[in-house]
Amino acid sequence: MKKKLKLILLTLISVILLIGCQQTQNNQTKLVYEELSKKENYLLTLTDNKVLMYNIKNLPKDKNYELTLMYEVYKNTEKVTERIITGILSDSESEKTGAEETLAINIQDDKIKFVLGEGSSYSSGSCNIEEKLANYSQSYLTKDIDLKLGTEVYIYHAITSTSGISSLNNDILGKSINTDELNNILKDNDENFFIKLVYNEI
Repeated sequence: MKKKLKLILLTLISVILLIGCQQTQNNQTKLVYEELSKKENYLLTLTDNKVLMYNIKNLPKDKNYELTLMYEVYKNTEKVTERIITGILSDSESEKTGAEETLAINIQDDKIKFVLGEGSSYSSGSCNIEEKLANYSQSYLTKDIDLKLGTEVYIYHAITSTSGISSLNNDILGKSINTDELNNILKDNDENFFIKLVYNEI
């Protein structure tokens, strides 16, 4: 009888642990890429537009956090520009309306336009830059990733090389920024342009 009771208790504990792990996994904040149709992409390409759309899902309602979108420029491995494009703050004084935000980015000429928000509550605007990114080789994040508090990830990368040899590496996109890996990419290209998403607890 005691052995059966122990077996039942062990089974119940295992089930509870499995359910807890599954709930934790389901509650993980995610950056989800929203793919545009071929027709939309063709039209945007014809007008020298690049549009990226993401949903940021499962944002915590029990924690204060800040989402910041940044633009970085490196020339000859040296960071020469670091600029905030936009950001959103969720703290104890702000109304937490939902656990999902939409991020849309439009890169055209020397501007980065953005929409960031949820439902009818969103911010939009543009950030002026010196470069026309359509003139460079470009790569952007096209997969879903987990976002952990304290994470900085690149979602866009553009490059140029005066030597005629350039290296556009998609491996750096969507991962926590590794200094060694970043330095290797910077060495391969004369100029590097990044859009970075920063997700921090406050």
